[in-house]
Amino acid sequence: MVAGEEDDEGLARYIDFFTKPGELVMDLTSGSGTVAAVAKKRGRPCMAFDIDEEKVKLTLERLSKITWACDLPQVSEDEEEAEGEDPRPPTVPAVPVSQSEGSRDPDAGWNADWVDTTDVAVGEPLTAADLFSGIGGFSKGFEMAGYRTLLAIDSDPKAAAIYRANFPETKLLVSPIESLSDDEILNALGGATVDVLFGSPPCQGFSSAGKRKPGDPRNQLFRQFIRAAALLRPHFVVMENVPQLASLQGGAFLREIVASLERTGYPGASVVKLEAAEYGVPQLRTRLIIVASRQGLDNPYPLPMLPEKQFVTVAEAIGDLEDRERDEAFGHVPPERAAEMVERLRVLEPGQRLYDSYNSSWQRLWTDRPALTILAHNGSSFVHHSRPRTLSVREMARLQGFPDDFDLSGPITTTMQAVANAVPPPLAKQIALALRPSIERLRSQTAADHPTTDDAAGEGR
Repeated sequence: MVAGEEDDEGLARYIDFFTKPGELVMDLTSGSGTVAAVAKKRGRPCMAFDIDEEKVKLTLERLSKITWACDLPQVSEDEEEAEGEDPRPPTVPAVPVSQSEGSRDPDAGWNADWVDTTDVAVGEPLTAADLFSGIGGFSKGFEMAGYRTLLAIDSDPKAAAIYRANFPETKLLVSPIESLSDDEILNALGGATVDVLFGSPPCQGFSSAGKRKPGDPRNQLFRQFIRAAALLRPHFVVMENVPQLASLQGGAFLREIVASLERTGYPGASVVKLEAAEYGVPQLRTRLIIVASRQGLDNPYPLPMLPEKQFVTVAEAIGDLEDRERDEAFGHVPPERAAEMVERLRVLEPGQRLYDSYNSSWQRLWTDRPALTILAHNGSSFVHHSRPRTLSVREMARLQGFPDDFDLSGPITTTMQAVANAVPPPLAKQIALALRPSIERLRSQTAADHPTTDDAAGEGR
């Protein structure tokens, strides 16, 4: 095929029409490399041939200047987000992002179906797999909604130890997922299938908690999530991340995630921002939730449950622990500070910071409001709402919505970080409940289309 620069758009359509995701595009008379260039822009692997050595050199030079759809260029220091800047992402035109609060117009441009989860009953057990599982916030929420997490994968041995203590029946693979072969993942499931694949690819490269690094290698771990979706073929996939993901590289990263899901067989992904406090979490924690189905259905999301005036407050969540004695088994070991520091903390007013140079560290929480977003680097440094000290692990877990019977044994600093990184279980539970009716319908339809031997015999009788 020979084409000029003006035909790039038409070439892209041809490439998308005639090749399947992951197929190699071969250009046997590459000329100046137009076909190879367009294929690379579309994220397709390409092999180009030409007998003219000069044209081959021209093609290689041209391709070297093109960024793969999955590649993200570095940005200069002054382009990175400054600490304290408003972290709310702008609208991403190519991938509309909805918020749980406000308009739910079905024509608003996103493929979301809002479900009243108070009407959803927990029926037969459904199945799930958890990637980047951490200590299991996502798994806990899905368990509360009647799911069995059959497989979990995480690379952090310390977080995995906490996960194993709380989910002893789940097959847990402690390894970087990129180091696991397809066979190792499938063998861990032992032939079982999963209804939902959920996960939270590491977000440090996206978050406004630190400098946002588009080239951070952790940003590419979402591709392992896509790989697992292609391998396990669940009915639904659910990906959780920070809202700043929507604005990284002007939305290019989010567009690539949605496009990758579609190429893998999960069309019509929807992207919605959910506020955890609206689902009973005593913390203001906005999360970006991506949902897609293999059948291309409208994607279920839970309707918000609480208006702002009914948000669970810090005092309601942890007030009963403020004078409780140290209890290592329970995870309640408030950090001890020097006498001078205790006095400095004592005089802080709600919302006041000990150090103006910090964004939210060493800031006193309000008694009558939800907590601020707990972050991995400073969760222990929020100042208690009524005592001159910072928070214990159990208090942090309460503010994340973990139940008290969740085992948090382990080194304090490591556990605090793991708790801060977790998906709040109450939010995960509502997402899981919203998915339930769709999954149950799909299961019933599959059973009707593929009756068992006993069912067929019964029909004959």
